[in-house]
Amino acid sequence: MVPDPVPTDLRPYTGLADPEDLPILVSALPEGCLWLVTFNERHDQPGHPEVTVLQPGEFILRVRDLLTYISEEGG
Repeated sequence: MVPDPVPTDLRPYTGLADPEDLPILVSALPEGCLWLVTFNERHDQPGHPEVTVLQPGEFILRVRDLLTYISEEGG
């Protein structure tokens, strides 16, 4: 859990997500989140280049692919 961003934190990112969802995206950035999982991808567009917006099914497939890669590499 992270604190909610204050309005001044949101201003530089205005337009990157639906105004109601923008605090979620802005909160994810300093935490180094690679993925933002949501059923409504269009609310998080155009997004931020450091965070990939995925639907839950896509997220599971990516994690499965990563686990397979790690397993094959012996890691």
